[in-house]
Amino acid sequence: MFNVDRIVSAMIASHNASWVPALVEERVANPKAKADDIDAKIAAGMSARVDAGEIDVDSARVMLSYARTMIHCPVNVLVEACEDGHGINGVAKRIRAVVGKRSNAGRKAGQGAGKTTKPAEDTAQAEKPAVPNHDASWKQFLETLRATVPSRKDWNSEDIVAFQESASRMIALIARNAK
Repeated sequence: MFNVDRIVSAMIASHNASWVPALVEERVANPKAKADDIDAKIAAGMSARVDAGEIDVDSARVMLSYARTMIHCPVNVLVEACEDGHGINGVAKRIRAVVGKRSNAGRKAGQGAGKTTKPAEDTAQAEKPAVPNHDASWKQFLETLRATVPSRKDWNSEDIVAFQESASRMIALIARNAK
């Protein structure tokens, strides 16, 4: 049976990566343990230790993030990543290089640790922005086009002049028929 308390105690006892060997030993000894169950138990254990004041929230989040990377990868990838001994950042980097980033990693839109997130957009329900039907908006838009067309270096000067004249005529029509 996977000894989660051993892992959590090692994480609390040492803020550096000395808890990684304990995690590796438990993963090797219990290869059939479900990653999601281990993840949930370690998160609960860390939460209890934060509540008890044994570790601060930010340190617990960082260590839990590293632990999740090591829990959700295949055991052989974890062991190979730890063999080089380049520290916890190197281990996590090598695991991510082999496995890739978890697709369900991160917060879902609208949820999270007191942070606001952009709600998930439903493209089917997303409305196209309405074109303003106000004379002033049209006039301003056309004036902007007329003023910026000279910056088009790929156009020849005759086309730029023709465009400006057309925009001027449209602006005059809007001014004449404005309500």
